[in-house]
Amino acid sequence: MLARDRLDRSSIQPLYQQLASLLREELKECQPGSRFYGDDHLCELYQVSKPVVRSALTILVEEGLLRRQRAKGTFVEDFRADQLVPLSCVAVVAPLESYFPHASALRGLREVGAEHGYDLLLSEPPTSLFDAAAARRLLGGLLRKAEGVIWLSPHQEEVLQEMALPAELCQRLVFINAAFMEERISSVMADYHAGAFNACTHLMHLGYQRIGYVGGPTERLFSEVRLAAYRKALAVNGLIEPAGGVIDFLPVDDYMERLREVLVRFVEVKPFPEAIFAVTDYAAGELIHALHRQGRRVPEEVAVVGFDDRLGSNMRPPLTSVRLPYYEAGRTAMRLLVQQLKGERQSGGKQYIPCPLIVRESCGQELRGGKSSEHEQPARRYQP
Repeated sequence: MLARDRLDRSSIQPLYQQLASLLREELKECQPGSRFYGDDHLCELYQVSKPVVRSALTILVEEGLLRRQRAKGTFVEDFRADQLVPLSCVAVVAPLESYFPHASALRGLREVGAEHGYDLLLSEPPTSLFDAAAARRLLGGLLRKAEGVIWLSPHQEEVLQEMALPAELCQRLVFINAAFMEERISSVMADYHAGAFNACTHLMHLGYQRIGYVGGPTERLFSEVRLAAYRKALAVNGLIEPAGGVIDFLPVDDYMERLREVLVRFVEVKPFPEAIFAVTDYAAGELIHALHRQGRRVPEEVAVVGFDDRLGSNMRPPLTSVRLPYYEAGRTAMRLLVQQLKGERQSGGKQYIPCPLIVRESCGQELRGGKSSEHEQPARRYQP
């Protein structure tokens, strides 16, 4: 088959993307550092225009598979660590504009990085969490600009597997809160399970017997982990899950809208739970609004605890919540990366950071003879 006939000109997929896929396969047979086809040769070979060729080559350059040198040509990139120019900076990938809690992680990263002479190079993640090619392009570009990369944006396991990173690059990577992660890459995780378990146990220690649960979106690991911890806490303390007092999973699309619809029926359950653990602060906030509309008082009639501590003291009543330890995670991730860059440890494995419970009015602790002011309950690692 002629090269030009390998392109499907009737496909809805753009020609430059098809060409990039074909050239990507050819590159597997090329020697690192060797000269690659010129633009004119590719135009003639595949019978496409120069803009198509340039767009395809740009994709491969961004993926770290090719490099272009003015007046010299296009060359096959060597993606080995010893071929990359070391710079005294660490790249950080995080959804900075859309997720403000990452600011505390950046503070931790910056502090430890400064101790070791590293600056931070900040970058937004790809728009899609499921686009392996976009993730690889971003990662490849950053690894040519920085000694290492710390990635705060969650991605699904199949994306990371498709990236098929060589061992020397795994040594230059650390992920924060990337729940699905192959063992060759180091990952720093907020201990969701222990945080949720401790929050539910706190309610039980206050004397609540019927404890309900408001869950999160499907296909999100934090929803599964927090629900499992809730049920484990009930089992360990000999309590029975209240009939009708549990919302487990809702669709990812329009989650908040669906949650509001379900809560209308949930707050009419009888007998109603004495206390409720919500998967996030936003879910807890919607729950409290639904309870108030029905005339139920929090915490006098129903205690509520959230997770994330993103709304906390701004709610009425102030919300008891599990705090995500982003600052501590940032410091830990930078320490791990520095050790890996220095060859002091091999990459791989997960390190869990405890999530403390911030006790406020919504759990009813003051009503049950506890402290009346906001305070942090020490985080514990639960070992089942």
